Amino acid sequence: MANVHEWIDGTAHDTALGYFKFESYLQRTPPPSAQPKGSHPSQEIEEGFYDVKFYPFGPYPIFAATGRRLTIVVSINTENNGTEMLRQWENPKDVEGKFDSNSLTWSKDIDTGDPLLCIAGTGGDIRIYNVITGALVQTLGNHGGSVNDLITSPLDPRIIASASQDHSIHIWNLDKRARNSPSQVVLGGPHTDGVLTIDFHDSGKFLLSGGHDTKVCMWKLPSVDAEKPNRARGQNVHFPVFESTEIHAGYVDCQSVKFHHDLILSKCSVDQPKDAKKADRSDNCIVLWRIVDFQSDRDDPQLPPFVRPDNPEFVKTTINYTRSVWGRGFERLALFKLRNCGLFYNRFGLFNQADMHPILAMGDEESHYYFWDLQRIEEDLKDGLAGRQDRAKAGLLTGDTYNKIECHYKLNCPNRKAYLHNRAISFSNDGMTAVGAGALGNECMNTIFRRHAKAHGKKKKKTGSASQTASKSSR
Repeated sequence: MANVHEWIDGTAHDTALGYFKFESYLQRTPPPSAQPKGSHPSQEIEEGFYDVKFYPFGPYPIFAATGRRLTIVVSINTENNGTEMLRQWENPKDVEGKFDSNSLTWSKDIDTGDPLLCIAGTGGDIRIYNVITGALVQTLGNHGGSVNDLITSPLDPRIIASASQDHSIHIWNLDKRARNSPSQVVLGGPHTDGVLTIDFHDSGKFLLSGGHDTKVCMWKLPSVDAEKPNRARGQNVHFPVFESTEIHAGYVDCQSVKFHHDLILSKCSVDQPKDAKKADRSDNCIVLWRIVDFQSDRDDPQLPPFVRPDNPEFVKTTINYTRSVWGRGFERLALFKLRNCGLFYNRFGLFNQADMHPILAMGDEESHYYFWDLQRIEEDLKDGLAGRQDRAKAGLLTGDTYNKIECHYKLNCPNRKAYLHNRAISFSNDGMTAVGAGALGNECMNTIFRRHAKAHGKKKKKTGSASQTASKSSR
């Protein structure tokens, strides 16, 4: 079942959003629960995919998606946009009898080169499968609550991290030499509720976390050598280098905090807080912000003082606080407007490869996907704020943080008899393919985006500013 929708980008750079074909691919779960056709997105969804990620250690567009009952591995044929199911696992039930999976990340067996898929969810265990053989090769089980997010270190595929409802973050070593003690580092202390989202910095030296307590923390990580596991075993870190409850009014949603170089993108779930008077202008949007004076390549003090920022752009409340080793809090740079994105487990995606435009993307609850070209926005801000030089390193200029930036393109899933609830989106290594994951009625759903070949090798004339292009609808 496939629907095709074509659209073209109007930027002057041939590696921007480009020319895509929009196709859809359905995968049923066995057996689906009752979900009436045309049901409203606010109804609880028990089926569907919750996470999707491309295999990052090879050139071929292979992705995995996981959700309550099902985990699949799919290869995309770049010549005809066809798909081939490579692996499929039915997820086990947790102690309450519920289907368990919500997060995944990729790893690799260094000795054999075989791809490994790490899957976790409400049961608290992390299951590691060999994708070539289909065998379960390892289970990690030190968490005291459900696992809400999984990520892989950018420095070593054997190092992964997990965020848990038990308020902690674990750094794991999957090397065979660490099989008896795979938990190398435990980060815990500031989060007073479940940790929902984590992300590694490109340098591998820092990690972001966000959770139910509305906090966003940044941790400086101790060195972990996968080949010398005993040196890192049992380390505990209790104090992050940055901690704030002032960035979002609601809980920071799963897989909704990411580094963009030394800047940060984050999003909260908009059904929190229930009291509308406590709602913040950053609700129902993705926030681009920076930790003032943070530079990843610089050594910094170890003991973070409490600070209260004086800048009027900073959020102030009587009960919230910001704590930073750099002593100057945080600064908002831009807000990206969202619509109908209040579902829990609603994750945005970021494509951020060298020499290509960084692309921010997110799907909503009503069959739409939104795309922003971050480089185009930066260039527009440069044009409009030519006299202003206060720039964050490798990031956007500080603009009007009270106006939310509309997406450059909004894509609709046509001819649907039920709402397509989009929960996650991932980009391939070369940026030519993106896959969204979610649910269509009572079916698991993957939505595949392919960039057209004619987007390469030709530079197009610039057609207008971000504000002008934002008004374009999908064609």
